[in-house]
Amino acid sequence: MADKRVESRLDDMKEIIEDFLVEADELTQSLDNNFVKLESAPDDLDLLNEIFRAAHTIKGTSSFLGFDRVTELAHKMEDVLNMLRRSELPVTGDIMDVLLESLDLLKNLLDNIRQGAEGHIDTSGLVKRLTAVSTRGSDGTLPPGDGPVSSKPVAADRVSRIKEIDGDEERPDLTEREEAARKRVGPDSTIRVDVDRLDTLMNLMGELVLARNSLVQAVSQLNPSREEESEFEPLSHASSSVAFMTTELQMAVMKMRMQPIGKVFNRFPRLVRDLARDTGKKIQLLISGENTELDKSVIDEIGDPLVHILRNACDHGLETPQERLTA
Repeated sequence: MADKRVESRLDDMKEIIEDFLVEADELTQSLDNNFVKLESAPDDLDLLNEIFRAAHTIKGTSSFLGFDRVTELAHKMEDVLNMLRRSELPVTGDIMDVLLESLDLLKNLLDNIRQGAEGHIDTSGLVKRLTAVSTRGSDGTLPPGDGPVSSKPVAADRVSRIKEIDGDEERPDLTEREEAARKRVGPDSTIRVDVDRLDTLMNLMGELVLARNSLVQAVSQLNPSREEESEFEPLSHASSSVAFMTTELQMAVMKMRMQPIGKVFNRFPRLVRDLARDTGKKIQLLISGENTELDKSVIDEIGDPLVHILRNACDHGLETPQERLTA
């Protein structure tokens, strides 16, 4: 009985963690773009508040789930963001560099959680730099730290928490933690479907379309006499209904694979921002048409070629301010 309760609780925690990771991925993606926007609009308080809320959400949910490194890093980022909101710090390139580096590290931590090993990344250096920014108002550059924070695989940590169950009596803090985490993640409005299942559905849809075409053609070739027309009419109506529903179903299945190309564009502002910093160039990136939808297979393939085009444009298609002035 106890083993089944442990197994059930592990399944519950796995589902909660998966929901957290989906939400955290969306939030880190929005943070990537909003940090770049903030650098161009440092006085935009609404934008700062939106950024702060995203970091606060990641911190809160990760704390409920016991992901201590994510919580600590997000908390330190939150401290800096709070000072920016209060105008206690200016939005400078150096401070944004530290925040963006921290965001990259946060993404790595989330990837490790997904693989079941949160504690394999050293966060101490950036934590100290963020602390320096929030306490000294500088870019946070400090001597090397005292070494990495102790590392512990997340999967083992999850099991150790679950093993606090003793017989039929459960530790209340675990139940409260799970319930709170569920509330933080929110109700499910979507479900995740394996791409292979969608491909199978598309193949079946293709066979159904062929069958529909054969049926319509067969019905159209029938030539009933006037006496037989009344008997033929139900078959004709049924054929038309099947053709209509098949077309609607085909469109619905195709839409399931469609994704807005903005998902690909989301990484471009950060890419161009970093290239501008590295090359000493002034670059403004304007994006339009991000709501255009493409099949997932195209979305998966188009990102890298577009990144290559952007890199070439920044490296070879634009001059530095000094070169422009000379020309």
